Amino acid sequence: MTLIHLSTYYKITCPPTILPTSDWNNITLVGEAAGSTEVNWWECSNCHLGRPYPGGCPTCNILFQHKPQGFVGASGNMLAMICRNAGIDFSKCNRSNVVKQWPGKGKDFGIYYRDPKKRTEPTEELLWWRQLLIAEITKYKPNTVVALGNEALRALTNVDGITKWQGSILESDKIPGLKVIPAVHPAYIMRDNWEEYYTTIKFFKRIAIEAKSPIPQLKEDEDVFIIGPTLPQVLEFLDHISSSNAPWYLDVETRGDTLNCLGLFSALRPDTAICIPIQTTTGPAWSASEEAEIWKRLSLAARDNSQLCNQNLVYDIEYMLDMGVEPSGFAADSMIMANVAFPELPKGLDFLTSIFTYYPYYKDEGKTWKKSVPDEKVWIYNCKDMVATPKVTTALTKDLKEKNLYEVYKTLSHKFLNVALEMQRNRLRLNRDWHQKLAGYLADERILKHRQLSDLISREINVKSSPEVRKLLFDELRLPKKFIQGMDDPTTNENKLKELKAEFPDIPHLKLILEERHLRTKESNYINAKFDVDADGSLYLPFMPIIGGTKTSRWTFKKSPKWRGSSAQTISKIMRLMYEPPVGNVFWQRDLSQAEARHVAWKADCHLLNQVFASPIKIHKSVGSWIWKCPPEDILNDSPRYDVAKRIVHGRDYKLGYKRAAIQANVDYEFMKGAYGIYERATPEIDSWHRWVGNQAKTKGRLTTPMGRVRET
Repeated sequence: MTLIHLSTYYKITCPPTILPTSDWNNITLVGEAAGSTEVNWWECSNCHLGRPYPGGCPTCNILFQHKPQGFVGASGNMLAMICRNAGIDFSKCNRSNVVKQWPGKGKDFGIYYRDPKKRTEPTEELLWWRQLLIAEITKYKPNTVVALGNEALRALTNVDGITKWQGSILESDKIPGLKVIPAVHPAYIMRDNWEEYYTTIKFFKRIAIEAKSPIPQLKEDEDVFIIGPTLPQVLEFLDHISSSNAPWYLDVETRGDTLNCLGLFSALRPDTAICIPIQTTTGPAWSASEEAEIWKRLSLAARDNSQLCNQNLVYDIEYMLDMGVEPSGFAADSMIMANVAFPELPKGLDFLTSIFTYYPYYKDEGKTWKKSVPDEKVWIYNCKDMVATPKVTTALTKDLKEKNLYEVYKTLSHKFLNVALEMQRNRLRLNRDWHQKLAGYLADERILKHRQLSDLISREINVKSSPEVRKLLFDELRLPKKFIQGMDDPTTNENKLKELKAEFPDIPHLKLILEERHLRTKESNYINAKFDVDADGSLYLPFMPIIGGTKTSRWTFKKSPKWRGSSAQTISKIMRLMYEPPVGNVFWQRDLSQAEARHVAWKADCHLLNQVFASPIKIHKSVGSWIWKCPPEDILNDSPRYDVAKRIVHGRDYKLGYKRAAIQANVDYEFMKGAYGIYERATPEIDSWHRWVGNQAKTKGRLTTPMGRVRET
């Protein structure tokens, strides 16, 4: 890289820590900008004890010396702990920052950009700092540079997005031949992103290996991608799958809701993937007879080989069933496996690929497939998924078996794939009469709430407009501003408005804004949803079930694989009136009676709660009677008081603070503080159980649910 000589010189207040070659492990850790602790670091020259203020060393009885340096204090301790767990001696790493000074109190890295929010136009100063870093690294030639944070990644490479690229082994475009491995900054981990701690250790274990040589050590074997295949190539691959009875993988790519191509992989042909185009940017990829033969052979393969695998199978199979391809069985779904093996971590193929393979990040290549995207780019991306997914699946299978969780996966998750597919194919039939009625009710209620708010403030307002709501709440009503971490402007998102409502229950504006927003969301998600229209004119709400979509392994629901409909899980009771079961069926609701609360009462040996559960009175009615000092029968099912009592029971079970419980129950802090206190005093055994759970997590790093699922560090 040619250095541009700038006339201005910027003061270095936190120089890099460069070790003698004999003490150096060939790793350079690069952060973003020095912090206040780093520029104010004082250290004993004898024992190297340090702290962010002057004084004397209590051990050596000599004065500390001012010695600014990177990665000291809390961030340094976190990084040292990560290194230690990865087998790296932190004290033998060179340490540096992109900007070798502290931006100042209350300032962030945005000050080094002309557009601080978007951060696309670096200032002359930032360009100078980047060049200085390049010169420094060029001089000392480490085998591996660890880019800690997005600004370090930007300074050393031409890619962006630290959480996407972390763990990838990259070559710097600024210093040819230099290996760069991105990782999140330790300060990011300490901002309540503790799940990143364990993945970062895994990535640092790669760094320990890569530091041994300037040549990449960890890489996948070269893959063979068959793109734009001939018909004989396609049919031969399908016949191989049909006769092999070995695990095979199928993955589709779409443009909008139209099938574009499908990829195939066979476990007996490792490192080889074939992409079969269906539609190209210029039209069908095959003649009608050729395509018919492909679908026939694929249908036979799916019938004869029951070992089909992939990531999120319900998505791909939706398109296959449309074409008459009905799999006879499923062997593995890596997304569901990841939920059982690592419920705390992301489950997308991008993350799983970064953890279980050495492929660099590539998923940005396939965010959307518009018509302008060349066919070959789509086909190559499809093949990349096809070679990555089997390796991820193999690694997850191994992990599940080592943790004795493979049977949990098979019996509590995998076996429900057919159920999820049947739900997805059936959809929810729309009752047009009820749809029209509910649309009218919602519109009337929304108009009423909007009029009440407009009358209150004597003008029109768009409650979905953040600038308009900010002006009303923070400028005019002078309510305290609420922020989301990492964002400069105050936020008006729902959770923060609920916080304000709980803090200021006498401000009617907050209640009206939230109510109108909720009504508009209901209209958007359910009344104005994009429905499927069948040949007979019937309308259906499509959706896609996600088995184990949450940390607790509960199912979640999204729009259908064809990007229509909405979540069938969050339909409120009143909105359910506009849906009918499939012809010849009935809706049947089955629910366990306060299962979680009963389990906590039993595990905590809570005498009062066990007495309530032994009686015919519902727990939420009993708790409501304690709070409002009334007979349990006065707490009506699904009434506001019943709902608040239910939130208190669940909040206590999950050890929520009263403030968070108040926000969830839509009541003010003071009321919830008192109500929570009543319930806490009545159930002291739950505190002991919480302490026991905490101790198990700390000492064993592993918790097992009653269903056998595991949460572990």
